[in-house]
Amino acid sequence: MDHASNVSPESAVSVSLIAKTLDTTAGSGLHAIAEWLDRRGLGAFTPVALYAGAVTFTFLPLLIAACFGVPMAARSATLNLPFFYDVSTIFMYLVSFPCLLILTTTDHALLCRSLNRVQVDGILNTSEGSAVFLVARWNRIFRRINLGAQAVGMLAGVIAVYFVYRLIADGAYTSWESGHPLSAAGYIRMYCDFLFAIVAAVYVIRSSALPVLLWEVVSHSDLRMLPLHPDNAGGLRPIGRLGLRNQYAISLVGLNIGLGWLVSHFFTPNEARVGFLVVAVIAYSVVGPFVFIGPLLPFRDAMMKSKAQLMSGVALRMRAQLDDLRSRFQSGVITADDEQMIERLRKIGAVINDMPVWPFDALTMRKFLTAYVIPPIVSFIVPLLKKILGYFQVI
Repeated sequence: MDHASNVSPESAVSVSLIAKTLDTTAGSGLHAIAEWLDRRGLGAFTPVALYAGAVTFTFLPLLIAACFGVPMAARSATLNLPFFYDVSTIFMYLVSFPCLLILTTTDHALLCRSLNRVQVDGILNTSEGSAVFLVARWNRIFRRINLGAQAVGMLAGVIAVYFVYRLIADGAYTSWESGHPLSAAGYIRMYCDFLFAIVAAVYVIRSSALPVLLWEVVSHSDLRMLPLHPDNAGGLRPIGRLGLRNQYAISLVGLNIGLGWLVSHFFTPNEARVGFLVVAVIAYSVVGPFVFIGPLLPFRDAMMKSKAQLMSGVALRMRAQLDDLRSRFQSGVITADDEQMIERLRKIGAVINDMPVWPFDALTMRKFLTAYVIPPIVSFIVPLLKKILGYFQVI
């Protein structure tokens, strides 16, 4: 049911009512941790604390366990991959995992800020009844989503641990965490992968639910773009940042895929490993644009509809003006005001024609493209440089 038609100037309230009362964090243990840190007075430093905590509980245990195991940086006939050669794991738990945790625990705040921001200029308005309905509905939905995402993450973590165990314990290759029996570093690696799977599952599932929420918000609202808004996106650039944020997370995963491909060169080619990397590259190529565009699609339809309505209004006014002039052609009563009116309508039409139909500007698009291409560039440039340096006997 579309409630946008029920919105009137008298009954319309800013969508900030949704932003202030919507709670997408219920049932989420990760968000509970962030809220606990925030209540301790950390405020803007909560992301810093989350990063420090993530590194403390994952990377540092891995580093300590590796120190008491095999050599850290010396390859040998019995050790293909020392710890400091495993750049994929180092990057995963020093960068990817902490950043993914921060992106997950701060997504609700960004969503609310974005929704609140687009109402400042009256761009998106929702009736009070629709706002109350949406908040009550999506508070319940997100509680179930969070609980389900954590359950899925734990299941994915168990599966990941199983495959990691088989990989590092069956002697297929020798690395800092492998061994018979399995070393302490191996068990810590599996524990870290279990945590990573939970956070990744929560992030992916919540991000997948976000476009559906935005579809309902837009369908229950009245969107009125501002053609000359300084953000060059009709006043909706804050929504574009939601998609850009998702792309940053995918880019981190893409970098890990690229680093994993580099690390694979230390081992004998393995069909399963190569197949996994090929599938990962294909998935990145497809998922990258989707996660950026997904949250923006609900607003594209509304923006196109708003633009079409404005263009129709100008076209009808122009037709009425021309019909009036046609009726006066024979008498020859054409004034300067008539010419000025037609010129004004043409200028208004040109302004409307230049209105965007996506809630992002050129700068946001450049940031997306940059984040999207960095992983494949790193994946191909680093091996190329290694070959060039090797050719000239630099390394």
